Amino acid sequence: MALAILVAAGAVARPAAAAGPTMAECLAANESAIKLHADHKLIQARDQSLVCAAPSCPARVSEVCQARAMNLTATIPTIVFEVTDPSGNVVTEVDVTMDGQPFAARLDGRALTVDPGDHLFRFAMPGEAKVERHVVISEGDRIRHEKVQLGSAPVAPLVAPAAPTAQSRRSTGLGTRGVVGLTVGGVGAVGLGVGTVFGVMAMSAWSDVKSACQPGTPSRCPITDQPAASSKQSTAQTDGAISTVGFIAGGVLVATGAVLFLTGRHREGSTAPTVAVAPTVGPGQTGFSLTGAF
Repeated sequence: MALAILVAAGAVARPAAAAGPTMAECLAANESAIKLHADHKLIQARDQSLVCAAPSCPARVSEVCQARAMNLTATIPTIVFEVTDPSGNVVTEVDVTMDGQPFAARLDGRALTVDPGDHLFRFAMPGEAKVERHVVISEGDRIRHEKVQLGSAPVAPLVAPAAPTAQSRRSTGLGTRGVVGLTVGGVGAVGLGVGTVFGVMAMSAWSDVKSACQPGTPSRCPITDQPAASSKQSTAQTDGAISTVGFIAGGVLVATGAVLFLTGRHREGSTAPTVAVAPTVGPGQTGFSLTGAF
């Protein structure tokens, strides 16, 4: 009886051995691993394969699960994130989520396992805006490196241009006003050219009228020539009006351009420019006069 008591005490003192999965649990884990593998959830499929690979499972099931677990371990992708702050320094205290689920609370350069597919990673660090990155990971992609920068790189301060000195102002040449003056004067020269062309056309048409009959005295024109003379007289009057407008507008623009050009070349220390433009009208003529000191 004493020997039986000692044996019983020893059995109670020894820790109970961890029991392995039952046959039902082994079969269920094997079926789950097969389904997860088909759904490309490789990490969970490997974990279930390790369950049914236990020695307590039927030998045939255990052998199949062990082979599957080894194959999955070799094909599960791994990724390494290198995260830097706005200054380019590598940081490790970064909270990472994948597809809205927690993924890593710290990045220390180790490769992290991940299922294949298109994943959305989000990186967060205190004091910096979150950064999102879409990464497509292929099955068997091992130790893939991805670089991520948080925030924006510091921007060099803008240096305002120095104010122009008196010497630089004196050596600027024409300046804006001078350029505008040349442009306006060029448009005026075109107007004068248009006036000249239409003036020549008006003179030619008026000469044709004179050759047909005396203007203003239809009784001295042959009956057959009156319509032609009247048409040429109308053409001469129209061309003459266009010529007059072209000369007036062109002359005013040329004068304005000259004023802008000359005043644009004014330099410090010189006498302030004075300009006067006055129209001149007389019998049968129109013009203008430009006077000034520059």
